[in-house]
Amino acid sequence: MGKKYLRIIFFLLIVFFINGIGAIFPPDAWYLELNKPSWTPPSWIFGPVWTILYVTIAIVGEKCWHLRQSHKEIFNLWCAQLASNAIWSPLFFGLKSPVIALINILVLDLLVFYLIMKLYRLSNRYAYLLVPYFLWISFATILNAAISWLNF
Repeated sequence: MGKKYLRIIFFLLIVFFINGIGAIFPPDAWYLELNKPSWTPPSWIFGPVWTILYVTIAIVGEKCWHLRQSHKEIFNLWCAQLASNAIWSPLFFGLKSPVIALINILVLDLLVFYLIMKLYRLSNRYAYLLVPYFLWISFATILNAAISWLNF
C-alpha cells in the first residue's frame, strides 16, 4: 500500500475521531421539543451523509497535508474547518444554544468556502470534492437559523 493511501487512512481516523466528539452530544429530549421547520430532514439521514462527507474531508485533508510546505495556509484552513465542524454539536446539543451554534456554523461556511477557493487554484478536483460538504453545511446553516428563529 502506497504512502498516500496510508496517509488517507490516517486522515480518515483523524476526521472520524475528532468529529466523534459530536457523538458525545447526541440529540436528546431538549432537541425533540424544539420547534423545527417542516423541512427538517429525518434524523436517520445525518449518519450516512456525514460518513460520506467525512471521507471526502479526509481525502482533501491528505492533499492539504501534501501541499503544506508550499501552501501552509491551505492546511491551516483545513484544520480550522475541522475544528469548527467538531464543536458544532457541543455548542448546539451540549450547551443547548442554537444561536451560538449558528455563529459557529457561519464561520464554518466561510472557512470551507475559502478553502474551496484556495484549493481550486491548485487542484480543482480536490476543490470539487468539498462542494457537497459546502452545500450540506449551507443547508445545515439555514436549518440552524430556522431553529434559532422558531425558538427565540
